[in-house]
Amino acid sequence: MQAESYRPDIDGLRALAVLPVIFYHLSSGLVPGGYLGVDVFFVISGYLIAGILLSDLGQSRFSLLRFYERRARRILPALFVVIAACVLPAAAFMLPGQHADFGVAVLAALGFVSNLHYYSSTGYFMASAEVKPLLHTWSLAVEEQFYLLFPLLLFAAWRWARGALPVVIGVVGLASLGTAVWQLQRDPAAAFYLLPSRAWELMAGAMVAVVARAPSRLQAEVAGLAGLALIGASYAFPDALTVFGLAALAPVLGASLFIWSGGGTVAARLASSSPLRRIGLISFSAYLWHWPLLAFWRLRGGGDVTLSSGLMMLVATLALATLTYQFVERPFRDRSAKARFPNRALVPFLGSAALCLTLFGVMPLLPGAGGGSREAAAIEAKLATNYGLGQVCETAFTLDPTCRTSDKPETLLWGDSYAMHLAPAILGSGGWGGLIQMTKSSCAPVLGLSIAPVDYEADWYKGCLRFNEEVFAWLAGAPSIQVVVLSSNLRIIANDLRRPDGTVVPIAEAEAAARVALLETVDRIRALGKEVVMVSPTPATGEDIGQCLAAALLADGPENACDFPLSKTPEINQKAIRFLRNLQGTIPLIDLSALICPAGICQTRHGDVFVYRDPGHLSIEGSEWLGRTYRFDRLIRQTAAGETVEIN
Repeated sequence: MQAESYRPDIDGLRALAVLPVIFYHLSSGLVPGGYLGVDVFFVISGYLIAGILLSDLGQSRFSLLRFYERRARRILPALFVVIAACVLPAAAFMLPGQHADFGVAVLAALGFVSNLHYYSSTGYFMASAEVKPLLHTWSLAVEEQFYLLFPLLLFAAWRWARGALPVVIGVVGLASLGTAVWQLQRDPAAAFYLLPSRAWELMAGAMVAVVARAPSRLQAEVAGLAGLALIGASYAFPDALTVFGLAALAPVLGASLFIWSGGGTVAARLASSSPLRRIGLISFSAYLWHWPLLAFWRLRGGGDVTLSSGLMMLVATLALATLTYQFVERPFRDRSAKARFPNRALVPFLGSAALCLTLFGVMPLLPGAGGGSREAAAIEAKLATNYGLGQVCETAFTLDPTCRTSDKPETLLWGDSYAMHLAPAILGSGGWGGLIQMTKSSCAPVLGLSIAPVDYEADWYKGCLRFNEEVFAWLAGAPSIQVVVLSSNLRIIANDLRRPDGTVVPIAEAEAAARVALLETVDRIRALGKEVVMVSPTPATGEDIGQCLAAALLADGPENACDFPLSKTPEINQKAIRFLRNLQGTIPLIDLSALICPAGICQTRHGDVFVYRDPGHLSIEGSEWLGRTYRFDRLIRQTAAGETVEIN
């Protein structure tokens, strides 16, 4: 069945794709699986593009130039407007490094490689995704790359294997699906960002377009309602409907069924309602506008998205989308004789616009052109990654001299990045008998147990287990060590876990398993004649506190602009603290919330000192401030020895 003429229900389906995405980004709790709206968009795109191409092939008027001209009219004008609208706010609100990153993002968006750019920018200590205004263009890049390749595939199949078109589409789609499942185990970021592991979603839509047999009336009604139900269920219960690690299977199947059912069904009439259809018409522009608005809100120090600010951004998104659709999208999509932008003017106009935007992308990368004020550069320095004694001390076991302050250190700092950020506090307190740092991000200092989250490589846990065994083996032969300081954000109690033999400990049993493993680890350390002290993770809000501090200081905001009540910390943080307090009788604990949050208010800045650098890690200067203020050397020794310590 080739694509039909205009179907209002597909515009409604677009609305049912974009609105959950917007709501999810405003607050993930509103629509837990709202991010899957992007997958619904992919199916729609695959169906429509295949239908257009099949129609042209069937009428012997297939032309790559005409196809790309249509795609350019559809995508580039609105995209260019949104990118241009981001240029001035980026220069005004971004720190130097962020502004340079924005310049690269502009160039990547113009070159249809945003997905490759953001894939290469993933990593534990990379800048927060929430303040990257063009992050959402990764999905446009996936579609644009599909548009470059799919017409060639379809033309070749039409010419040499016309009768086997469904087979060709199916084979390519299944290969992509297999790639996605494989990549989820090996490289989850690649599975998310790259075309080879996303093409199956577009191919699912294309398959609907090439299937010759239309459904019967009963089949259409069942398929339409089942499709909507699957889409809705995936938005509400994404984890429950995840298969082979793919949350996208349910919405992709649902969207395919809905489109296959055709118009005229109960489901189609529901989706064709006027409000949904109108939002569907502006859905592309709404998608383009919503993320930059949120990103600049955060860059400006807007903080949590409240009900009022969320409604404000939703209204702004829909208003800007309506204006863009009316005055940008529609005029450029008009190909009639009276069109404002006939073909002869299209390339010069879009080419000139692309050239101007390219210059705006290059300018922040030029020496001295992308740095903003000296004050901004100084503020950005406050947010530098806190690697403790050095970056070489993170990720893998090492005895590099950088990671110790003495040939015979008395203290071992062992854990993940929440141990790493304590090194300046320990050094800053003075009177220390030597420190050695052994840290690996996301790897809790627990022997025989490791987290195995779905967004990590499948065998990552092996490296964590090996790292901890190497640390313990070194410790057993290190007589100078008197005190072992353990610290972690304790995500180990809220993730699936793995044992050395590969056995999975499900998340429901994680806390109990982690408790046993941590106690056994402490017992083994004490059996070596060492004292142990545990340091809690920092209290947090889930928002980027470092970015809030930077925005407040740039705007001459009050010192307490980013302070928050301890009661505001998310449940995962509260759960970690409860876990450690329940072990306090066995494992001595330094609770950072008592140091950072006197009287229940967490103080994120002291004078010009930023306590935090990101959502949870201490800044270098913040860690040093804690060490000086609370004499971490004395605090650790007294706590490890079981002495009562008063926090002043």
